[in-house]
Amino acid sequence: MYLVPHNTGEALLDFVIMTHTLIPLTLAYSTVTIQRVLSLSIFTLVVMALLFSVDVLSLFLPMPRHEFTHPFGPLTLAAWASARYLVGILESRGISAARRTRPVLNLLWLYVGMVGGLMHRDYLLSWFLCWVGTEYLIARYLEGETRVGALAMRAARMSRRTIAAVSVIAVGFVAMMEALARALNKPVLSPVVRVQRFAEYTVPGLDLILKNAHLIGHSTKPLPAGYHWRGFGDGFVTLPVGYLVMFNLDVPTLHGALVTRKDLLDYMLPGVFVWAFDFGYIGSLLLSLWVGLTLYVGSRCLARYIKMHQCEFSSRIVAREAMLFGCLIAFAVQSLIGAFLFSRAMNSFALATFTILSAAIWGHTVIRTRL
Repeated sequence: MYLVPHNTGEALLDFVIMTHTLIPLTLAYSTVTIQRVLSLSIFTLVVMALLFSVDVLSLFLPMPRHEFTHPFGPLTLAAWASARYLVGILESRGISAARRTRPVLNLLWLYVGMVGGLMHRDYLLSWFLCWVGTEYLIARYLEGETRVGALAMRAARMSRRTIAAVSVIAVGFVAMMEALARALNKPVLSPVVRVQRFAEYTVPGLDLILKNAHLIGHSTKPLPAGYHWRGFGDGFVTLPVGYLVMFNLDVPTLHGALVTRKDLLDYMLPGVFVWAFDFGYIGSLLLSLWVGLTLYVGSRCLARYIKMHQCEFSSRIVAREAMLFGCLIAFAVQSLIGAFLFSRAMNSFALATFTILSAAIWGHTVIRTRL
């Protein structure tokens, strides 16, 4: 390693440099085909569906709960968006085999959304945003407008009756989840309990951050005594524990009751605030620049691929285009949820996933002369 990290900020920088060096080079010299992208996407959805099912069973049975939706949720978004985009391209070219693939893909997508949404409501929101965004872009940029895509494009012109119907469905879903939570005595399913916890912990969390965040780092005065606080990279934003253990990093927030304090910030505050506390306000600025620049570069690469395949249909170009589209959609949704709603969506293992998706997008800036 070129750097031995002494705090979680340096560990993150180390991981970003590694992934953004290795993944682009791997993609540039890998043979990416339509069959491989489609097969890998479906395989990923099947595996994630099984993992999410285990999580749902842990809500009702006495078994360990792993919460796979946080670290692996964005991968399901990328897998489905890539496969759906690829199927859309093949259908527009008149390839009949693609039509037989779509029902299987849709069933997997619905099942993943159902089991993942039961575990975490933020994943259900991510699933919905990915679905609508993917169908909208497919309807806009590919020949042959899909029904769901047409619905997404007309969303801004919805009538009052349609808005009322959607509102009734949403209220009905919330009421059903609340009734289910009370009938099964499972508070984790209750939307009302979630709102109460949000109101109870959000204001104190914001107060802690706004009073103690500096331009770089944070004050250690409000933090519990007896721990080695650095005032920067103290573990409120962190990579997976296993990665930190490799460097023998002593991260206070991974010990005892401090885990609960970190989780409260994770679940109740947007990522920009948590980054502002752990790394200072410059941390939030760097996060925003990272997200914005990655989305801009990814969209430019996607536009280049679209122009290339419109001029000459190449299976390798189309495969790379679909892969980039999926990663771009997943990264955008994870950024939106994690940075502006719930930090947990892009922290710990989810932060590693976030970094890998970013590297996969930047990987399309490195191409060989012949694809």
